[in-house]
Amino acid sequence: MENIKAVLFDMDGVIFDTERVYLEGWKKVFKKYGYEMKKEIYVSVMGTGRKNVSETFVSIYGKDLPIIEMYEEKDRELFKAIDEGKVPLKEGAKEILMFLREKGYKTALATSAKRERAIKQLKMGKIEELFDVV
Repeated sequence: MENIKAVLFDMDGVIFDTERVYLEGWKKVFKKYGYEMKKEIYVSVMGTGRKNVSETFVSIYGKDLPIIEMYEEKDRELFKAIDEGKVPLKEGAKEILMFLREKGYKTALATSAKRERAIKQLKMGKIEELFDVV
């Protein structure tokens, strides 16, 4: 460990339990549009990026899937969940960050999410001061 100077964390699924919130949001939106989102389908695209998710969903559900509108609604559901404090920290996340801080390691947060959302979640989780770089 003496050669390690910094630790890099991903945000979604590592620091915050967002994947569960994403799945519930997708299920709600798909149902509204008359489709069914199955957990297995969602799990197959987790962490692969918006473009891949969109292409995969269209390939599974058909070219008439209104994926742009659906994504916008899913994003609104996510921001609502963040605003309502419904995106919890993963168990042990704060403790490991505090341990690394106490031991003098630098910490960084990486995410494909928009910076605005990352900062908002860090503040809601009261852990923004535990990262040196976002």
